[in-house]
Amino acid sequence: MQALTTEEGQSRDLPQIRALLYDAGLAADVDHLVPCFLVARENSRVVACASLEEYEGAGLLRSVAVDPSHRNRGLARSLVTALIERAHSRGLATVYLLTDTAADYFARHGFRTITRDQVRPAVLASEQLRGENCASSTVMVLELSA
Repeated sequence: MQALTTEEGQSRDLPQIRALLYDAGLAADVDHLVPCFLVARENSRVVACASLEEYEGAGLLRSVAVDPSHRNRGLARSLVTALIERAHSRGLATVYLLTDTAADYFARHGFRTITRDQVRPAVLASEQLRGENCASSTVMVLELSA
């Protein structure tokens, strides 16, 4: 097995990121998010990804996916932790996410379930939260300390 590296997503990673998201059943409309992505790479192959969009002092964690052959190695945890640290270092007060299947997983990172009307208006207006695909998803928040 080759060494894994974590780095900022690049335009050249988009096809692999889209494939990971598609295989995970997640929205793959991410072309505009390249600067928001962190990827775990094995050689030139993207084996995990996650992104953090920023909206007026709040973040939206999304597109967390790991290739099935690389699951249970802590890659998602590593990427999520790095993006939470990024949010904190950029002075974001909260990080939100939507999930259909991983509420327990994200609760271990300190996220708690909330209702949509508790989401900051700038994040609520995001394409992700306005999308029909996510209308029934669980909304979660992580409050970051100052």
